[in-house]
Amino acid sequence: MKKLLIGLAAFGIILAGCQKKEAPAPKPAAQETQPAAQTAPTPPTDVVVEKVYEGILPCADCSGIKTRVKISGKEGDASTKMFEQTMTYMGKEPNNVFVEKGNYTIQRGMGNDSNAVVYIFNPEKAKDDQYYYAVYSNDPNTLYSLDRDMKKIESDLNYALKLTN
Repeated sequence: MKKLLIGLAAFGIILAGCQKKEAPAPKPAAQETQPAAQTAPTPPTDVVVEKVYEGILPCADCSGIKTRVKISGKEGDASTKMFEQTMTYMGKEPNNVFVEKGNYTIQRGMGNDSNAVVYIFNPEKAKDDQYYYAVYSNDPNTLYSLDRDMKKIESDLNYALKLTN
């Protein structure tokens, strides 16, 4: 806070030195004035964070599931936390695209990574209708698909989506 005030004061002095000098204005009559209250700048609350992850996940009866996950929301506002998941089953007949939208919650920490972020899609629905993904602190550009027990899927197959924006 002190640095901000010092910076503002220095900026004001520089500006004052650059202005054209004029005759001093008459002093106003003495009045009681109170200094303006100093408030810390507040961060904007309407900033929406949006991340898009894409990749091809394994499929038991097709050549892969092209998956796109969009996560958005305002920092600190649970009511704006929305996801959109588009899954295209490759090598299947037409109408193989499934889009699901809903809310998500965040859980911190997973295994040895206390800074990991676990996304729970559809937290208000039954466990079979929920999806789980995680972003590990050492790999922030990758979204990993988790199993129904919210554990990383250990496999030789690719269960990761990459950040595209």
